[in-house]
Amino acid sequence: MKRYTGTAWLRGAVILSVILIGTSMGGSLQTASAAGNPFDKLQSQIDALQAQVNALIATGGAVQSLEVPYSLAIGEISAPITLVTDKPVLVMGVNSTIGNRGVGQVTILHPSVSPFFIEWVGLESTAGAVITQGFSGVAGTHILFLDFAHTVDIEVGPGANTIQLHNSNAVAQTGQIKLIY
Repeated sequence: MKRYTGTAWLRGAVILSVILIGTSMGGSLQTASAAGNPFDKLQSQIDALQAQVNALIATGGAVQSLEVPYSLAIGEISAPITLVTDKPVLVMGVNSTIGNRGVGQVTILHPSVSPFFIEWVGLESTAGAVITQGFSGVAGTHILFLDFAHTVDIEVGPGANTIQLHNSNAVAQTGQIKLIY
């Protein structure tokens, strides 16, 4: 049996139940005052949320993303990838090289006001997946491993407002990262 949990369906079901119970007991359904109606509070919360969504859309606050495929030779470091400032940036990635596949994710902050650095927290790829966290403005500082062997690294890039990919594996590595902000 399929369960329905949408607010419109639930609201209608509750109203219908109240009507049926009230009228089946020989009474008439009384109209609740505006202050006493629990659905008025719910409706006001829905209206407030809709206003926030409309304001976000009107100001161009749509979610943006950037996809960055990579193919790195042995020891190669990618070009720097510039981060947006003062917004959470979700960086998720996969390494798709056979025999060294993996996946990892991290949320990054780059502030627009000095001191400049990158701050992050996330989850390293398997094997030995652990929480990764820290902050740094020093190029080459480890942020996240994307592969099973922990040799394909997202690092702090030059200038403390960028990240870069670094392959320290003994063979070329390929994959993709996606930034959502």
